[in-house]
Amino acid sequence: MKSTPRDTRSRLAQEAFVALVRTTDCLQSEVHAVLKAHGISGPQYNVLRILRGTDPAGLPCQGIADRMITRVPDITRLIDRLLLVRMVSREKDAADRRVVRVRLAARGRKLLDELDGPIAEMHRKQFSRLSQKEIRDMTRVLRSLEEQ
Repeated sequence: MKSTPRDTRSRLAQEAFVALVRTTDCLQSEVHAVLKAHGISGPQYNVLRILRGTDPAGLPCQGIADRMITRVPDITRLIDRLLLVRMVSREKDAADRRVVRVRLAARGRKLLDELDGPIAEMHRKQFSRLSQKEIRDMTRVLRSLEEQ
């Protein structure tokens, strides 16, 4: 049976999807191994990085959830775990006592400083086969898929 252009496009889309998922899994497993050695998970690392970007103001929980790379069903519990190990602090907002702000603590900042070099080096190795143009093009294509 002859395939139609629609069938070909669907098949190509499936191949691209599978390749993307496999590649993501491979890249993430390397990141998770580095983070695990430092006693944190990927989502916890993401929270710490988000808070570093808003330092010293911090963010309410929903603001953190909105900026996460991957959706986390219970952001409050994730932050509670970071509170237990003193990576973040939580306090009521001075202007609006109903709002609770989460801020990066000194211990969290220190951990991020320790991870910056190894994570950057790992990403350099992960993408070493690609030129800067290819990396920019890939990023542009992936962002266009996010907009759908």
